[in-house]
Amino acid sequence: MELLRGSTFATESNKLYIHTENNKILGDLTDKARHNVDSMSLPLCEYTGPGFDTLCLNFEIVRIISGVKVKQLECKINPKLGVVLFQATDNIVNTQYVASTLVK
Repeated sequence: MELLRGSTFATESNKLYIHTENNKILGDLTDKARHNVDSMSLPLCEYTGPGFDTLCLNFEIVRIISGVKVKQLECKINPKLGVVLFQATDNIVNTQYVASTLVK
């Protein structure tokens, strides 16, 4: 995952800001509350739903989920409630991770 590789350059940040733009979900690894912080921005996936404002997640969640070896990882976002559901599916196991967004 490119986001994990890029996190080695943005070591001072532990927040991932996600938002929609041009039918894609973009992820910004930065800390908007601090000045002079290294940051990076990457498209994370294609997106066909309604757009939503920026949501902030703890980047540690991404690190934890990246360690799960599965065939399919599905992400569902409820921007109104500020909740993100990661569903990791394999032949035998179906694991769900529920994460709440951070207050900006």
